[in-house]
Amino acid sequence: TVADDENQCANGCRCNDNSANCSHLGIGVVPHWDSFNVSLVALDLTGNALDSLDEDALTGYVSVRNMSFRNNAIKSVHRTAFQGLSEGLVYLDLSDNVIRTVDSETFTFIPKLEVLLMSNNSIAVLNSAVFSDLTRLRHLDVSLNHLSGVSDGTFEGNGQLEFLSLRHNGIQSISKSTFRGQRSLKHLDLSQNSIRVIERGAFSALSQLEWLSLSQNNVKKVDTGFCESIKQVLYLNLSGNIIDFINSQSFTKCSQLETLSIAHNNVSELPQQALYGLFNLTHLDVSHNRLTHFGPEVFAGVTSEMSVSGTGSTEHHDSSAVCAQYRSLYRDLKFLELDNNEITSLDQCVFAPTRSLQVIDMAANNLSALDYRIFLPLKNVSSFDISCNRLNTVDRQTAQWILETDTAVNLTGNPWRCDCGAVYTFYRMSREGTGKNLTLRCENPAELRGESWDILEEKCRPTVTPQLPTISTVTKSTVKTRSRKISQPFQFSTTDQRDVSFEESSPGNSPSTPARLVLSLSMLAVAVYIVALALIVTTRQYRVTCGNDSDRTRS
Repeated sequence: TVADDENQCANGCRCNDNSANCSHLGIGVVPHWDSFNVSLVALDLTGNALDSLDEDALTGYVSVRNMSFRNNAIKSVHRTAFQGLSEGLVYLDLSDNVIRTVDSETFTFIPKLEVLLMSNNSIAVLNSAVFSDLTRLRHLDVSLNHLSGVSDGTFEGNGQLEFLSLRHNGIQSISKSTFRGQRSLKHLDLSQNSIRVIERGAFSALSQLEWLSLSQNNVKKVDTGFCESIKQVLYLNLSGNIIDFINSQSFTKCSQLETLSIAHNNVSELPQQALYGLFNLTHLDVSHNRLTHFGPEVFAGVTSEMSVSGTGSTEHHDSSAVCAQYRSLYRDLKFLELDNNEITSLDQCVFAPTRSLQVIDMAANNLSALDYRIFLPLKNVSSFDISCNRLNTVDRQTAQWILETDTAVNLTGNPWRCDCGAVYTFYRMSREGTGKNLTLRCENPAELRGESWDILEEKCRPTVTPQLPTISTVTKSTVKTRSRKISQPFQFSTTDQRDVSFEESSPGNSPSTPARLVLSLSMLAVAVYIVALALIVTTRQYRVTCGNDSDRTRS
């Protein structure tokens, strides 16, 4: 009956409305079409034991539009395997098999196909006509295969193709005819190949391209005019190549670019205007290179007004006046990654052209000092990572900026010198109501290595030094005294025997010389006695008040 036909489902499969899920059942042969209802639209045979798609294997599946043979053990697909299907098939998944070859006529019988997935197979060669009948194809994935190249015109008949992935193959070159006819392509993934050569104009046919990845190839340099044929690209990934040089104005024509990555290369220098023209850039990744310097000139050239005596130096000029010369043309740049380079210093105007930055990563460089002036143009930065550099101290103005800003500043992993100078001042400032809970680890001196900088609270705590009253000795003669501070943890004053003098008496009352000598010796004895007594009292008091000296400091 019609009702029975509509409820039919092959043994073990799970059927629902017009779909049949026969995945992971260990099936070695495609079920006969009459095992399902006549209006079947989707058939899923994922994760079974199919080892081939033989001649007319799919005869009778006239209503099916979506088919998945993913994750089987299919080695071959007969050139007429899809002959039994109607022309209604729009989705075909052959990924995660071991297919080695595909005949040029294999897809002739399914010309309405829109999505074809063939990733993770063992295909070494693509016949130049293999996709020629798939004029409606929009999405093609041939990644993770063994292709060493792509014949010219292979995709010429696929004028509606929007997504193409050739990722993780062995492709060595791209010619100017490789993507001929691709007027609709928006997403092109060429990453993880062995591409060394990209012919000039190789992407000239890709007038709609928005996303391009050439990461993890063998590209050595980026020439001027690289972007001439991809002016509309929004995302460009050149990471993981062997690029050691980027020409000035290489990206000038990529004015629509929003994300650029040249990370994990060998770039040691970015010349003046290397990144000029990227006015819509929001994310720039230049991490994991060999840069020793990064300055504002990479975004814009230095004008004659900015040079000093022809040297281009701005070191001694007012920061705001000098940096104002760099117009903030890069208002959209929010993320800047410069970590894992060899940068030793930062120009005071480094962020002047990019004042809208929100996240800056400069971790794992060789910076040994920070100039607070680099922060002045930054009004919106929320995260600044300068961990794992060579910072061992910080000046008061930089410390003040770090503590007063809302920016999350990562200073960990630096060789901080925990002394009672600038670092202790920074520590005290951080504990005085700033709301920042910074914790740094000491590297020097050696005895404090690994300690939290909280140890400075003990090491550098000011010592209270109360003074005892000056003790004077008065006789019939007027005694002149002067206090002298004793170098002790607790300071006190007493009469110094060298500071005792007597006013001269009148001749009539002047004692004899022996008498004067006796009087002087007596006064000296009294002074010595008082000093000794004061020392004893003070020493006892010090022991009671401070305890063992080892409790206060660590040597």
